[in-house]
Amino acid sequence: MTEIEKIAYTKGFIDKLADGIDPLTGEAVPDGELVRNPRISKCFSYVSDILRRIIENGGLQTKDHSLPFYPGSLDRFSYSAEPISVTELAKKISAHKQDLRMENLNVQKIQTYLVQNGYLEIVPGEEKTSKKRVTELGRTIGLMEEIRSYTNASYTVILYSITAQQFVIRHMMEILAVQIKRKG
Repeated sequence: MTEIEKIAYTKGFIDKLADGIDPLTGEAVPDGELVRNPRISKCFSYVSDILRRIIENGGLQTKDHSLPFYPGSLDRFSYSAEPISVTELAKKISAHKQDLRMENLNVQKIQTYLVQNGYLEIVPGEEKTSKKRVTELGRTIGLMEEIRSYTNASYTVILYSITAQQFVIRHMMEILAVQIKRKG
């Protein structure tokens, strides 16, 4: 069996686990089992997507010689005591890449995950734009809003307290599994 065939075989197992199917018997895994946990299922889906890209490209390197972001040693992540923006948080997380060819963490993945799970909401803004706002649920995980000024204008920035940073790190595999819809 070639390396690519082994990866494809492994991907089949991961796909079944993501769908709550025992890959050895083909039967549905009973409710309450660990693999039925939505967080675990999203992680399996994420790994399956990585394996799909590897198979499509005939090996570990992708066509553009970059690899998908995968958080390296986040157990050694240094949290900021001061609240930080999502951009700063993504940069700090990306500093833990295991391979320089890896893409940086996409800020939009963090925000999309938080919107999908009710921690942020999208509200209409001025001139057909939309803005993200912290929900009551978001406040419980340490998200906060701060009004800032810049040359006669003010804007609201969402900040991530140390508690919110810890939440993001704890849910990193689910965040990475987020599929961002492309416009157009």
